[in-house]
Amino acid sequence: MAFSFIFAPATTATGAELDGVLNQASLLGTIPCTVVGQNALTLTPYTTPTAGTPPLALQPLLRFSGVAVQTNSGAVVATIGTFPAFSVYKDSATGPVALTGNEIIAANTFTLTYDAALNGGAGGYHLSTSPALAAGTVTSVVAGAGLAGGTITSAGTLALGAIGAHLMLANATNGSALPIATSISVYLDNAVANTQGAIITRNASVWAALAPGTSLSALLSQGTGANVAYGTVPTPYTTGTFTPTLVGSSVAGSPTYTGQAGFYVQMGKVVVFTFSVSITSLGSAAGNIAIAGLPFSSNSTTGQTLPVSALTGLTNTASYTWIVARVLPSTTQIGLFQNGSGQAEATITNTNCAATLTIVGSGTYITA
Repeated sequence: MAFSFIFAPATTATGAELDGVLNQASLLGTIPCTVVGQNALTLTPYTTPTAGTPPLALQPLLRFSGVAVQTNSGAVVATIGTFPAFSVYKDSATGPVALTGNEIIAANTFTLTYDAALNGGAGGYHLSTSPALAAGTVTSVVAGAGLAGGTITSAGTLALGAIGAHLMLANATNGSALPIATSISVYLDNAVANTQGAIITRNASVWAALAPGTSLSALLSQGTGANVAYGTVPTPYTTGTFTPTLVGSSVAGSPTYTGQAGFYVQMGKVVVFTFSVSITSLGSAAGNIAIAGLPFSSNSTTGQTLPVSALTGLTNTASYTWIVARVLPSTTQIGLFQNGSGQAEATITNTNCAATLTIVGSGTYITA
């Protein structure tokens, strides 16, 4: 920038000349300008309080500042005063690059510094903005493991990269490592257990592996708030024996036995049984004759009839032709009954029994 008056050779000077030079010298810092435009900027140096537009000469590092009226949306060209139009560049880690958008923000101040070496020697302006805008400027973002979309040097989007079906990003090692596409099986093998037959369970604090149980053991719940564990499955049925006897309803008697056998299988409330009983004397038993000694009391249901496979020593009353046995309700006894065509069912009493008697049968009944 050349001053309008040089004092060194002068012998006289006016006050106006002195004011002009002082005003021009004040502009050697940053020259304030008015600004119009968005991507094609026009900067006009202020003419007040100077006596007139400073007689500027374009030179390296000459600085101009102003307040933006619009935010740029792409590359920017600036025309300042009577100077030619020059492109505007922003500084980056790899050197000056053209603007791409959102570097000059509406209502924010900015500074343009002339550099004759820019644009291949054609000249241009360096853009400077406020420290708040300059701080943290991203110049290059590289997509790391599992990400796609990089490297980004201006604008772009980073997102999770595609991986194979039924895989997940995970670190399946025993140390620190970048996540990679990993199958659930590989992850669980490393994070929990890789023993064949192990299962994953939740204990009081973490998910953990439960080692396989012994052969034929079963996984059993221990109730709310307790860990599951392997154990022996309770047998779904029980078996046992019982001793059948003959009793009279009016006099129980003391029969003389030559054989007594009973076997049962119980599944819940259902009892399946077989029996045989043999005597050589009723032992004064009188009244209705029943077989006592069933292992469990029956429920109140009537009509639980069972087959009798062998009968010796029983004689039907006249007009009765067949005998049936039936579990009596709410007892541990089997009643004996005789039937005949056109006859009402009647009980077997001691009068129907010989001294030597054998009864063999089997059946099913419901317990109480």
